[in-house]
Amino acid sequence: MKTALIVDDDHLVRSYLKILPSWERAGFRIAAGARDGEEALALLEKSPVDLLVTDISMPLLDGIELIRRVRRTDQHIYIIALSCHDEFAYVKDAMKEGADDYVLKHTLNEDSLYQLLQSAAQRMEERQRQQAERTHIQRLAKAGDQQLKYAYFSKVTGEALEEGEREQERRRAGLQRPYRSCGAISIRLESWEGEAGSVSHPGRRRYCQEFLRRLPDALGELLDNAGRLEIVYWGKGQYYGFLDLSDLRDGSAMQQALTEAALACARVCGWECYPFGVGVSEPCMGPDAIRSAYRQVNQLMKRRFYERQEVLFYDPGRKTGVRVPAEAEKLLAGMDAYRRKMEPESLLNACLDAARSFERNLTDERLVLQWLAELELKAGLTPGEDVKGLVSMEQVRQRLREDVQRLDWSREDDLPEGVGRTVSAAAEFVRNHYKEPIGLTETAQAVGVNPTYLSYLFHREAGVGFSNFLLNLRIARARTLLRETNLKVREVAEQAGFHDYHYFAKAFKKLNGQSPAVYRKQTNLH
Repeated sequence: MKTALIVDDDHLVRSYLKILPSWERAGFRIAAGARDGEEALALLEKSPVDLLVTDISMPLLDGIELIRRVRRTDQHIYIIALSCHDEFAYVKDAMKEGADDYVLKHTLNEDSLYQLLQSAAQRMEERQRQQAERTHIQRLAKAGDQQLKYAYFSKVTGEALEEGEREQERRRAGLQRPYRSCGAISIRLESWEGEAGSVSHPGRRRYCQEFLRRLPDALGELLDNAGRLEIVYWGKGQYYGFLDLSDLRDGSAMQQALTEAALACARVCGWECYPFGVGVSEPCMGPDAIRSAYRQVNQLMKRRFYERQEVLFYDPGRKTGVRVPAEAEKLLAGMDAYRRKMEPESLLNACLDAARSFERNLTDERLVLQWLAELELKAGLTPGEDVKGLVSMEQVRQRLREDVQRLDWSREDDLPEGVGRTVSAAAEFVRNHYKEPIGLTETAQAVGVNPTYLSYLFHREAGVGFSNFLLNLRIARARTLLRETNLKVREVAEQAGFHDYHYFAKAFKKLNGQSPAVYRKQTNLH
């Protein structure tokens, strides 16, 4: 129901109006009553209402002054003035100050009040409808302006234009400033690809559009030069602010204006519920000023993966690495060796060394995340799709620590203590080449003994036949791949060294009591 406030210095009038059933019939609820204008203003400040019914003649603060003050801050509240039959001059003043209707006190009864309130409700609803239409039209206009601005800035940042064409495009976009000198500010919603710390997928685009509408107004309250700054939404949580500096001749003044704008953007982002990153270019001058500033800030924002300051400032001496460092490549190539040697601490140290090498080189975050996904795959872990959601090197470092802990360091292919050098060498050859079509003959040849002798020696010292040792190792690798990867069962068989799928399925079920598919389903439930 709509809420109403009754203001009258006569207690009997207030009491009489409150008891009339017309209010509820017309869809109103009386929220409060006040004895004068001062008391009414205090109540309205705490709890705004939809309808104000006020007497004109009151002590302290009369109805006309009350209407004047209310209208300064609220254009939507519906106001009805109460008057006596000899106060028509005051009624005119009340209507002039913003009253929507008036009524003579002596005519008020159940029926007349109901008609008055019903008329007020209809006019209020019509106002709301008109306001909604105006808001919709304004939003469409702003969206159209935004599209024109995006078209202009995306074109001039993507290619060098002749001055005449550039000016023609600028006027078409409705931009008043020349941008002969300018700077660029990047505002990026973090974790766009993933969910960590970001907006849930269904509401993400809606949130970004709402933020675009709020941002210019918020900056207008913080910046004296907000009119210089054009904010453009680039999509996927990425905004750019282009600050025109053409009327500033001094480089230090340009830098100051650009810094103030960037800090204001960071402050507004700090009010949001979701994390943003902000970066700012140097002041750029000349025909390609916009394009140069845009390139600088894009290069700069790649550093945010490593540096988490409130605002990142462009530094031409700090370039992003475009190759995976040697330490990281070495770890990738040696992952199998770390697993065979059963050295989790050594592997963790190698992972942290790789992370430090990425930091020293400021390696492009896309290369880092690709490397991490490949490393997890080589380690036999599920290559997480959520690597795209990692937004900092610290998160990558934590992920590496967790990966080392997730690895199964138990050895299902261990041999008893005291086995001889020949059997140890044979077992090591099997561990290194189990994916290949090897058997007793190939292994014996690799360790330099007769196959029959190796079979005898292996059974005597290891307590298990060579064929069973090889089979058990391959099945153990298959179980790991079924648990830790999304590979198809046929691909698991090949990765584990089985080149006959039907033999693999039969052997797996015999040793585990269930098929590979059932094993995967049950282990993923825990």
